[in-house]
Amino acid sequence: MSKSVLERLALADRGEELGGRVERAHVLVVDDDPNILKLVEAYLSGAAAVAPAGIETKVHPVASGEDAVATAKGLKGQPGRLTCALLDIVLPGGADGIDTCLALWEAEPSLQCVLMTGNGVRVEDQIEKRVPAPLLPKCDYMPKPFSRFALTQRVRRAVHAWHAGWLEEVRRGENIKLVLELGALVDQGGED
Repeated sequence: MSKSVLERLALADRGEELGGRVERAHVLVVDDDPNILKLVEAYLSGAAAVAPAGIETKVHPVASGEDAVATAKGLKGQPGRLTCALLDIVLPGGADGIDTCLALWEAEPSLQCVLMTGNGVRVEDQIEKRVPAPLLPKCDYMPKPFSRFALTQRVRRAVHAWHAGWLEEVRRGENIKLVLELGALVDQGGED
């Protein structure tokens, strides 16, 4: 053991990052309109502090749900994590934005999704009917057209929510390890 169990508990109590680091947040943008893809990529690339300090944001624009799922699978071997998907609800082909979001959650359960559409449909009703209740906190909605501010705020909120959840999972895992180590130390003390 490089650090004592008590030193590691002190780190956990201070809330420092434990168990690794994410240096890149991948943001997937899914829209069949190439102008929207360029606009979103420009907005997010030029935005300050979309991700927490020290984390670079990489934008991946794709034109369909199928391309989104393939891109998500391809990111598995790259540095960083897929943290956020910004999806148009109306997409060409078989899968719409909500179906794509559900498929992306299968590949990356901690992913945050922001759905968007320019159609005047009751999107909130569709989301509530089709997205399982436990996943609703990971789902946001934004109407088109949108401003640079609205877009960056939604994506910033999603990436920061993902990062906070990731840190909590890391801390929980580390705390379980610490409890097991303490239990082993207690057991060793009783054997003397």
